[in-house]
Amino acid sequence: MPRRYVHQPVGIGAAAVVGAPGLAGLTPVQAVVEMVGLGWGGLLGSRLPDQLDPPNRPGHWGFAHSVSVATLAVHLTVRAGQMQAAIRSLADELCAARPEFEEAPVGCCLMGVAEILVRLGAGFAVGLSAGYASHLVLDQLQSKSSLPLICRGI
Repeated sequence: MPRRYVHQPVGIGAAAVVGAPGLAGLTPVQAVVEMVGLGWGGLLGSRLPDQLDPPNRPGHWGFAHSVSVATLAVHLTVRAGQMQAAIRSLADELCAARPEFEEAPVGCCLMGVAEILVRLGAGFAVGLSAGYASHLVLDQLQSKSSLPLICRGI
């Protein structure tokens, strides 16, 4: 089975491949912020299945390593563009509201921080599902047995 040192870079790469097309049309700063979110999401998504089903015994695959969860992860990855657009619209609203706070520097700064966090979230949401899906694909490619439908034994 692949170890963390394989899952993590592949998860980050999967997140970059899935999320990169969605970065078109953003300013360079916005794109960098979303790429950081993609990377974090891909990293954490690639580790999540083994956090939910710890690999402390042979055949450890439970619900987190199942076909049902893999289907959900792939579905969310395919819908990545829609997720990004929805989260980005909130970030754009925060950006548009920032000039209203020019008289209050703290408020303007807080709006800027909120926009950055939301843009990180836009990348993170996509990266998480792509990283999770990449983990399950790697496990399946390296295993002699198939992923369980719901959990081992079903």
